[in-house]
Amino acid sequence: MGLFFDVQCDPLPEHPVLVSSPKIRGTYSIVWTCLSVVLLCTWTVLHLNVPIETEETKGFRGWLRRKAYLTTRATWWFLVALVAPELIACAEVVKRLAARHNVKETNRFRGEKERENNQVAEWSLSHAFLANMGGFAITFKHCEPPPVHDAATGSSTSRDITAAPSTLPGDEKGLLKSNVSQQVVEIKHPLGKRFDLPVADQNNSDKLAFLFRLRTLGTTLWHRDLEDSEAAKHNAKFVQSCVRDETRETLAKTGHSPTSFYDSVMGLRGHTWVLEGSQLLKAAELGIIDLPTVRTAEIEDRSKSDNITTALALGQSLWFGVQLLFRAVQDLPTTQLEALTFGFVICSAISFAMVWGKPKNVNTRIEIRAIRCPESVDEVRGIAIKGGIPQWFRRSPANINNDTVHACGFKHLKSSIGPSLPMHIAGCTIALIFGAVHFMAWFYQFPTPQEQFLWRIACIVLVALPLPISALMLCAQALRLASPKTDRKAKLVKLMPWLVDGVVILMDTIYVAARLFIMVEAARSLFFLPREAYTTTAAWDIPHIG
Repeated sequence: MGLFFDVQCDPLPEHPVLVSSPKIRGTYSIVWTCLSVVLLCTWTVLHLNVPIETEETKGFRGWLRRKAYLTTRATWWFLVALVAPELIACAEVVKRLAARHNVKETNRFRGEKERENNQVAEWSLSHAFLANMGGFAITFKHCEPPPVHDAATGSSTSRDITAAPSTLPGDEKGLLKSNVSQQVVEIKHPLGKRFDLPVADQNNSDKLAFLFRLRTLGTTLWHRDLEDSEAAKHNAKFVQSCVRDETRETLAKTGHSPTSFYDSVMGLRGHTWVLEGSQLLKAAELGIIDLPTVRTAEIEDRSKSDNITTALALGQSLWFGVQLLFRAVQDLPTTQLEALTFGFVICSAISFAMVWGKPKNVNTRIEIRAIRCPESVDEVRGIAIKGGIPQWFRRSPANINNDTVHACGFKHLKSSIGPSLPMHIAGCTIALIFGAVHFMAWFYQFPTPQEQFLWRIACIVLVALPLPISALMLCAQALRLASPKTDRKAKLVKLMPWLVDGVVILMDTIYVAARLFIMVEAARSLFFLPREAYTTTAAWDIPHIG
């Protein structure tokens, strides 16, 4: 038996009037229809946060660097969505919950502020989405900082600030030297590390400079928020005290670890702050800013959503679902690859519903002019605490990470795991749905009985593991934020998260192995399909890609 089989049709009459397509599909047709669904859905559901802004660079080289940064960033998240669509769907569910909570709280605040004037200024879901994407930035460069009150002496004073060296740590050639005079404040990291971090210019830290260069692939940073100014020095003094005085005990019920709080507060050093929705609301409550009055139409105008691609993705997904339904009604077998693709369709449908009304491909921010500078450490801490918690990567002060989990407004969840609990609930639910879809191939024909058995085991793994993985991750998070009162308990609490993490890594490895097996087996089974799998239905005549 040959490897390839060419379908032969009856000869056509001399003058045909209407010729229908053969009631058969080929292997390539199955592959292309599945690939088109997966690629279109995966690309369309990506609504990334506002990227790090760069200074304007002239010439083709500057344009190419900027495009390379944006393309690499989009490609990375496209690959993540391609490998783990349930993660993207989970993230979008949590982001929509956070946006709805922000809309409710912000409109309540605006209603109280504007009730006297009988004005109604709605903060829409688009506003909340854009804010949580890092689409608003507060600028202080026009503000005159007030004197800092010293509680010890009872007088207004400023903390000592030492001069920065002419070159930066790890930069003997002076490649990162700023063209403005630098001021450095020594800040102690909550985890014990010490950094000589500059008040004015983040590029003076070799670690942050490396982080930025890694993220932007050599693109020059946008320096508007990194310039030397009195407001930047003023803000940095409060940041210094805020980081120095924070402890695990004070962070216990905020959901922040020392590292995530450190990253959040360090974004408040300069005279331009990139804040999310809850932080903007806190700044408005403190009187630091007035909430922006940008119209929803202006936000929609900034969005660069491709309606044609979205329509193609929705149309192809709808056709794919109809085709599977027709095959089930006519008792025709489908392929393992189609079962896998249907899981992508389910996750994409959830993501589509969650990103409805969310801006897409916004690359510049809206500036908000501050009314005043912060006047106390408590104000800076209050804004930093409201910041979201990145899950995979350390936060950059210049933007908000795409993996950030924002507050969803579950006020009854006051424990240390409260802020991340909605994410784990959504993740478990979507992972269970995604895993359950693969059970539709339980009785499909496989190359060998052993492979059918392994497929069934993999399906059970995909359904059984998400819940214990999430529970153990929450347990490890609670243990890390715990504050034991005795040294003996402290050693135990310090060891337990590592043990729990080891179990989680083992379960994750098993889960990933099951996912990989299903992907490989779906491709391999294409060469061992029953004859009925190539028979088409009436849905095949509907226009589609493939």
